[in-house]
Amino acid sequence: MRERRRRAESHLVDGLLEYTREFSNVGNEPALIRSICDVLISLTNLDNVTFKDLAIRLVMQRHGPTYIHSQMVARIAAAFAMTLADRQPERFAGLLGIRDPAEIQRCKPEIDRIVRNAGLFHDLGKLMCLETVTVYNRRLFDTEFDIIRNHPICGYQMLLGDPSTEMYAQSALMHHRFYDGTRGYPGLPKDFVRNPDLDVLTDLITVADSMDAATDVVGRSYSTEISFEQLVKEYREEYDTRYAGYVIDLLDDPGLVDSLREILDVERQELYIECYRRFRQELGCECNNKDAD
Repeated sequence: MRERRRRAESHLVDGLLEYTREFSNVGNEPALIRSICDVLISLTNLDNVTFKDLAIRLVMQRHGPTYIHSQMVARIAAAFAMTLADRQPERFAGLLGIRDPAEIQRCKPEIDRIVRNAGLFHDLGKLMCLETVTVYNRRLFDTEFDIIRNHPICGYQMLLGDPSTEMYAQSALMHHRFYDGTRGYPGLPKDFVRNPDLDVLTDLITVADSMDAATDVVGRSYSTEISFEQLVKEYREEYDTRYAGYVIDLLDDPGLVDSLREILDVERQELYIECYRRFRQELGCECNNKDAD
């Protein structure tokens, strides 16, 4: 039964992605995204599978590096968030609906959960442009960058489709936009209304996303990696312009820096190994059958 479900899920994903490629040139992407989201949500009723679990499973199955990147962003953002909760708990007041700083600090496990989820979901829209995301060994063409620049809108629309994930839609939409609003992508939908209570998620995810992308020596094809020290220097140069200054200020904390280095130097490698092993397990039956032949 489990094997039949696994094959059915794989067939469904392949069919949806193929339909996306055929559909993407006729201007109906929002309708398509809603349709796919409806299908995913309907599947969550089976065997207590949540929309969150299914969405992350889809990312893992279709593109391992994006899955690893999402896990990395979740961990990096959570490390920043825990330090921020200690220093400036009021930053999370709107998110939690709590005003008392001491009570906010007692809610650090909930802050950690929310921020990690925001990291896991921030690149969900890349499911809609995998044929471009999987380009390696050369620089992307301008048209390919244009396709990738639409992934925040795709993720935003998908996350709005389920009540359990709608609070993460804003950070998915805005994590490539500048903190001061002057630059970045994508253009915001006409009906978008920013919720200031969720800004802290966007600010944390924006920094965490850039930190993993800039320092990853394995899975990123968009640019050459740089050192942690050089990255911090760039953050200082773009203080309160591209990045939120109050997040960058946290890099003065030696404990946070040590945690970030552990995530970037050790945990990233462990995630790649874990992801490889999970793919091996997923393909175990097929490999055994081929060996038998």
